[in-house]
Amino acid sequence: MSAIVAFSAGAKLPAYLQNRSAPSTINDDVISGGLGFPVLSIKGKVFTLVKDGERKVLTRTDDPDEVLQSLTLAVVRANTKSRVFYAKAYVEGSEGDAAKPDCYSNDGVAPAADARSPQAKKCQLCPHAVWESKRNQDGTPAKGTACTVNTRLSVVDPDHVLGVEKVDPYLLRVPAGSRANFAEAIKLASARGIDYNMLAIKVGFDKEAPSPKLTFKLIGLLDDEAYKVISGLYDDETVKEMVGLGEVRAALPAPVSPASASEEDLDAAIAAKATRDAVAKAKAEPEPAAKATEVNMAELDALLPQEPKPTRRAAAKATVEAEEVVVKEVAPPAAKPAAKAQETSAEVDDLLGGLDALLSHTDD
Repeated sequence: MSAIVAFSAGAKLPAYLQNRSAPSTINDDVISGGLGFPVLSIKGKVFTLVKDGERKVLTRTDDPDEVLQSLTLAVVRANTKSRVFYAKAYVEGSEGDAAKPDCYSNDGVAPAADARSPQAKKCQLCPHAVWESKRNQDGTPAKGTACTVNTRLSVVDPDHVLGVEKVDPYLLRVPAGSRANFAEAIKLASARGIDYNMLAIKVGFDKEAPSPKLTFKLIGLLDDEAYKVISGLYDDETVKEMVGLGEVRAALPAPVSPASASEEDLDAAIAAKATRDAVAKAKAEPEPAAKATEVNMAELDALLPQEPKPTRRAAAKATVEAEEVVVKEVAPPAAKPAAKAQETSAEVDDLLGGLDALLSHTDD
């Protein structure tokens, strides 16, 4: 007698299906588990949403034939210490084992517990973290390290977080060459007491860079309702795992090593390597200066509390005292900067002024 109920006309449905009150959810992990997190890809300088194995290129609403060159995003959570090493070049869009790095670290200190092939006990002792361990296509040394440091962001569209049943953040991997741009934008907000998950950020591509390089421009603050939703996702387990800050997963079997170094030996080796790296970087050709981050800070500063204004009497007294000062020496006028430098400075001042004005504004 067969234990199988064949899919055929007249077959009797098993009792466990006839009597169940609701379908179970055990299939969910199989359907979605192998596909990874939803990703906002920047491959080819094109913003593409990758979710459940499907890819959607983002285009302009007024012209579907034109791809978007910038997006307005809100950052739910960020991890700036992630490291990733691929023995072979990573191909974006790969699935399964081909998409997994050979070694990775979420904290930049040691390989993750479930890394497929840990390359060293400590990241700073890894040969792939040495300056110029990166290679060009012809095998010659390149600037940087083979194990790349990247920033992982969990992002959402701030205009589509209200009135929806579930908000689905996307993973945005900020390349090594774009990390400074992101950090600079957040520094400007941090100096004014603004958290990154309070901001609306315009993310675009550097048109002069040959490979995808992101730019970040602060364009506003989230309203109360949007901030409540987005800040509420900060400690969401899926978000934390997306950026590499979730609970430590079970360790894979440790690779066979010829010897086990003591912590003292590791610390001494790290210190020696730091010295060698400093020398190597000093000899290396300096990186080109990063462009000034486009940020409208004047409006933001305008919302911040300002110093109390002086009384009329104090102001008049200060004016009289200033007029009585005799200037004995006058510094020679500074050399006139180049026209391009003047334009850049004026543009940044205007942008900063807008954000500062926004922060100093209060309702009566």
